[in-house]
Amino acid sequence: MSKPGLIAFILINHRIMLIIYLIPIIFRKPNIFDNMISIMEKYACNLEDLVQNRTVQLMEEKKKTDALLHRMLPPCVCLKSNVQIF
Repeated sequence: MSKPGLIAFILINHRIMLIIYLIPIIFRKPNIFDNMISIMEKYACNLEDLVQNRTVQLMEEKKKTDALLHRMLPPCVCLKSNVQIF
């Protein structure tokens, strides 16, 4: 085989090997387990955001409740019940 023919053969062989390697990666179908893991990760992230938002809402409502109790109750009762003043 001549040198240019050998180089062409090596290049073609390399491209064929690359195509053989990439075809399963490009056209691969995700399996059920991968889909389940992906869905669970999205669900966990969504739950973390939801818990954080609800915690902020809870703290805001607690501040409002404490302020209302402080206005309604006498100071001695507020001190005994540990109502915080904001």
